[in-house]
Amino acid sequence: MNHRNNRRSEATKNKIKQTLIKMLHTQDINKVTVQALCEKAAINRSTFYNHYESPIAVLNTIEFDFAAKLKEYLTNENCLDFNNDNLIPIITKTLEFLQGNKNICFLLKTPSSTSLFKQNVYREIFKTSLMNLSVFHKYSDEQFQYAQAFILYGCGHTIDLWLNRDCEESPQEIAKLLAAFISRL
Repeated sequence: MNHRNNRRSEATKNKIKQTLIKMLHTQDINKVTVQALCEKAAINRSTFYNHYESPIAVLNTIEFDFAAKLKEYLTNENCLDFNNDNLIPIITKTLEFLQGNKNICFLLKTPSSTSLFKQNVYREIFKTSLMNLSVFHKYSDEQFQYAQAFILYGCGHTIDLWLNRDCEESPQEIAKLLAAFISRL
């Protein structure tokens, strides 16, 4: 019985999340009301409040789940066991993941997205790989922090641009471009 309730609960949560994602295509998170979300999801308010406290809480859950899914994907693809200066594989795999999850990636480029979400996604891509790049061994700890910020935000904005252009170039092309930028530091 408990297993059945857990499946039903997860199905309800997924329905709420998917409904919110659809709503965010046309309106800002701050304009989404619990009532409107419940109407579109065809659930009652008490059901909603059994799982979440607000639409923003739902968005936070979506963002957390996405970042965890990205980390799991990169782990399964052995991208986080990075030990050389070839960034292309980890960036390519990440871009392929983002391209395959466009239904959620649009959140990276909307005002509804929290800046923390964007930072977490992009940090996940580069944090392990940046620490191991030999190019950074020539920098002091303070300089390394500047270089890391430059790469994190520069690459993040490049990925934003790529997503905004509906992934016109292949993940491999963008990965080569980003790796070339990073290697010039």
